Amino acid sequence: MEKILISNDSNKATRMISELQEKCNKANKAIPFLFKANDIELTPDTFRMAIFSPRQIEKVYHDTLNEKIKGFPQVIQVTARNEAEFAIENILDELGKLEFSYQEKPFISLSGTSCKVNEEAIKESCKRYITDAKEIEVYNNVKQAADALNLLFDGDIPVTWWGIFQAKDGKFAVNENLNFEYFLNKK
Repeated sequence: MEKILISNDSNKATRMISELQEKCNKANKAIPFLFKANDIELTPDTFRMAIFSPRQIEKVYHDTLNEKIKGFPQVIQVTARNEAEFAIENILDELGKLEFSYQEKPFISLSGTSCKVNEEAIKESCKRYITDAKEIEVYNNVKQAADALNLLFDGDIPVTWWGIFQAKDGKFAVNENLNFEYFLNKK
């Protein structure tokens, strides 16, 4: 499939990369600390959950807690589960502060227990292409006209360049009142 690059907003890409890298750096520091403080095992899977679906950490926390207290008396188990609700709220609040938006998530790649920015994906997302055959035909026609005008103006486009043409019967035509000598002297 033929495609033509129409625009590339490299400034936007640079800004997005910088902002997302800052968020990844925060997550890479905060998640291990948060997990350690709450006795949650840091694995690639739990890290992925924290980044992409933080609510799943609640189940991991409860499963870990239930495993640890299963031999305790019932009263202590109930108390521990009640206290766990406060811990879960805190964990989810902290993960919420790190949360990546729906638009950012496709540009994050995970490696073990850390995240990083997929810079190439961001750069590509800031490019605009046309791929439709009819659009490409129009583009090529406009480009051919622009190339012809560049040849005519030779790098010095007059301020009133639109005065060079007239419209006759729905088509462009040469303005007969044009100062042709002006263009002769430019060559």
